Amino acid sequence: MWKAVEIQLRGFVWFVQGFHYPAKFSARLLDQALINNLSIALRIALTLNFDEFVFLPEPGADYSGSDYRSKLLRYYFHEPCKNRLNRAWKRTASLSNLASGGHCLRGDTLKIFPVNHVLRHYIALSENHAKQKYLNRRFDSVDLQRGWHRKRLNITERDLVLPGDSEYLFRLDGSDDPQFCRDKPASTHYWQWGAAL
Repeated sequence: MWKAVEIQLRGFVWFVQGFHYPAKFSARLLDQALINNLSIALRIALTLNFDEFVFLPEPGADYSGSDYRSKLLRYYFHEPCKNRLNRAWKRTASLSNLASGGHCLRGDTLKIFPVNHVLRHYIALSENHAKQKYLNRRFDSVDLQRGWHRKRLNITERDLVLPGDSEYLFRLDGSDDPQFCRDKPASTHYWQWGAAL
């Protein structure tokens, strides 16, 4: 489940939303480019959007218990639609993301910064981890009535077999490589590629 944390930055409070934050999260843990753009956005009251890069283990690999952030380099660019991960905004902007299940902000003052940031999503650390996470998963009926979690319903064990190769998969040269490929966005997650191809 996501949560939003408040960050004090240059005299203002920002909401930054994500999935896994350390207990003692602070602005110094954010990427410097993000901090710089928060400062610029602060002056013109903008929201920051993120591109989602989903990191996926190779078949048979298990990154559990390891420094997966430096070792797991294979990813796909997940983009079902544009500007879908509005993850940082000024608290006083009177924006809400409740209608979209935490993805997109709405409000009269919404202005999205022209440069997207990188969101690294480590969706599973092994095929077994993916099965533990997604098989027989239950969702709140209210959320389902809102249309949320549709892409995570009825996932089978076969769906979660990690692909060896795909036109959507790319690899970073190293964990600090900033060159993420956006040339071939995947509109679905890997467990739906068999149906989409």
